[in-house]
Amino acid sequence: MKIPKTCKLEKVVSKDESREALLSILIESKDGQANAVATDGRRMAIVPVELSDDDEIDGQKLMAPKALIEARKQAKRADKSTIGLNGAAMMPDGQVYPWKKDVNYPRWQSCVPDTIGTHYQTISFNAKYLYELAQAIGCPNDCVQLQIETKPATGGIDPERPFIIEEKTTGGKGVLMPMRP
Repeated sequence: MKIPKTCKLEKVVSKDESREALLSILIESKDGQANAVATDGRRMAIVPVELSDDDEIDGQKLMAPKALIEARKQAKRADKSTIGLNGAAMMPDGQVYPWKKDVNYPRWQSCVPDTIGTHYQTISFNAKYLYELAQAIGCPNDCVQLQIETKPATGGIDPERPFIIEEKTTGGKGVLMPMRP
């Protein structure tokens, strides 16, 4: 299996020991599409992965997050990390991370909105800037409200306009400018 080195799914794996399945990264191949999935129950990351002819995926496999971290270290200058999927997650240097067995991963597909046939807009902004702006206005719990200006005629979001964030307890407000293509 090959996965881009920039993808760090371990960042959203649950830390809650009582949610055993969510302590792992799911590797799943279904309908010709292979994905790596991680969630902590509040956020979820889904990354397409490339399977090689030697990889053996029959249904769901749960991989330790440490395997992904180690594969990234071993990839050095390559743009993708490689993990062999033959009965376990196997690193290029021979390290083996066994699959987690007897644990079922939740049906993650039911949490992903079906956008087929619906209209949506894509707006890009720098997530680091949003986080830093939230800190600057005193957000106590990493929760911000986004106010996004809409076009009066259509009700659609105007991607050219800034986002306004507001923190109710401090009264702080921030303005986040949209990214230019």
